[in-house]
Order: sequence, then structure tokens, then C-alpha cells
Amino acid sequence: MAKRQGAHAHKVKKAQDNYFFSPFTRKHWRSIVAILVAVVVIAGVWLVSDYIVSNKYRIKVKDGVAVNTQPGDIIINRGTTSKPRCFKIATFDVPDTYPIDEDYSITSDKTVTDWAFRPSNGDNVSLVFVRGMKTSAKESHETNLETVGQHDENGNFLEEDQVTIGKDDRGLEYYAYLSRVSYENNGDATYYLRIYLESGKDSAVLISVNSRAAKEEDLASFDTLMAYAKEFMARITPVK
Repeated sequence: MAKRQGAHAHKVKKAQDNYFFSPFTRKHWRSIVAILVAVVVIAGVWLVSDYIVSNKYRIKVKDGVAVNTQPGDIIINRGTTSKPRCFKIATFDVPDTYPIDEDYSITSDKTVTDWAFRPSNGDNVSLVFVRGMKTSAKESHETNLETVGQHDENGNFLEEDQVTIGKDDRGLEYYAYLSRVSYENNGDATYYLRIYLESGKDSAVLISVNSRAAKEEDLASFDTLMAYAKEFMARITPVK
């Protein structure tokens, strides 16, 4: 009798163990495993696709210089000068109608590209500068606006004058900011029009158009600066 009771208790315990540790049938477990495998495969495909897309326009660097590039490639460096990670974000149809200032640059990084033009049309536009940005147009613009009400590196006071957000003829979004800087050392006044043109979700192209004159009334108008900016924007084609 005791043996029968013991055997019965063993069967009950085994049934309970099976109940607590196997709440699903074999068919359920197969479905769960299939779902998990599908999730892993989808995640793997997504990671590979994201890697391919993010490195599609990766530029090789040799001896600190970007190689296998074309004239007009707008290149940014998401790494450092010692460990560069360079990408092409747009192409620039470089105009031959304005003199290029080969000595003007705002970086010593030779892996990136920028252009400085010195128009001589008599409209007091002193500089048009083009370069790539490592942040989106909106973020680049917001970072620039943080300097409003502050002083630049030369101690000149920055004053907000006009902000414009719009789209060009292709539907590319841009952010434009016009600031006036009065130079205390010689009294010259300068207008800075900075345009950040959309070029992907994490990059943009800066177009800076400057006007400088001894008298404020001789500065180029906003419309004149914007006309230059739009001319240059039309020459820039973001990569896809």
C-alpha cells in the first residue's frame, strides 16, 4: 500500500513539474522559437543594411588626405584628425565666376573640403564660404543661434537681426540667420548671412555670405546676400 501511494505521489509530482515548467505545448514552443529566429534575422538584416547605408559614401584617407575624391565633393570628418572617418555628403558645382581665396579656411583638417570666394561685383559682398557640417541643418542652425547676444572670439558683439526658415526650389529645407557685427577696432560693420542647407538627417551644408563696409549704409542688403546664397544653394546636390 505504501509503495502504491509512493508511486502515485511520484506521478502527481511529475505531472506538477510538467505543468509548472512546460505551460506550452510542443507546437507553442515551435512557434515561439520561429518568432525569435525571425526577430534575430530581421535585426541582423537591419544592422547590415544600416551599416551599408551609413558607409555608402565613406571616403578613404591616406596620409591625412582624403583620396579618390572628385572636384566639388563636400566631405566631412566624423572622426578626428588622427583617426578620421570621412564621408561625402553632397556635390558642389564650383563656380568659376568668382575668385577663390586659397588661403582662407576655418579648419586645419586636410581631410575635409571647403571653399572661400571673393566676389568683386561692387556690391560689398566680401566673402562666400561653403563647407559641410556634421549635424543636421536644424541642429547646426540652433547651435549657431546660441551665439546670439554673446561675443565672438574677437570680442565683437553679436546681435540677432533676422531668421528665415524655408525650402529651395527642390524642396530642401534651409535655415538662414543674419547677424550684424560692429568692429570696435576700426568701426567697420559686417553682415553675416549663414545658411544651413539640408543634406541628410545628420549633416548639412553651410553657405556663409558676408558683407563688410566702413559705413553701415554701404553694407549689402539682406536681399543681395540671400540672392548669393540661393545661387550657391542651387549648385549643391546632397547625396542620396
